[in-house]
Amino acid sequence: MLFVDEIHRFNKAQQDAFLPYLEKGTLILVGATIENPSFYLNNALLSRVRVLKLNSLDNYEGELALAQLVIYLALAPKSNATYVAYGQARELASKTTHLNPPSIILNPATKLLNEFDYGKGYQYDHDEPLGFSGQNYFPVEMERQKF
Repeated sequence: MLFVDEIHRFNKAQQDAFLPYLEKGTLILVGATIENPSFYLNNALLSRVRVLKLNSLDNYEGELALAQLVIYLALAPKSNATYVAYGQARELASKTTHLNPPSIILNPATKLLNEFDYGKGYQYDHDEPLGFSGQNYFPVEMERQKF
């Protein structure tokens, strides 16, 4: 017995490799996919397997968690502070697209970029004791903002 998760990711040649073993009966193939098998599995493979739909077993707990989340958010205290801050941030971003991000947050993907000090001095927030490095990620020409 062979279990293949996300079998829809296998290409035609990979799927065809199962055929001789399925025909001989030396392989029981159990494939799982979130996609429609008739669109992703080739006809030769589909003709040698039985397709079972198990969606109703998988979705219930996920749907219940989403329903609980919606209720929690609907009952939570509301403030328009997030709405206002988001609007201010979007407006500032649209007016400053010509400014470059600071070099500490740019990836030194090449030797040349490394010579320009890309990434130099970067502190990973999650490595810091309080989970925040305090580094300024705004462009050099711009003061740190509070929204």
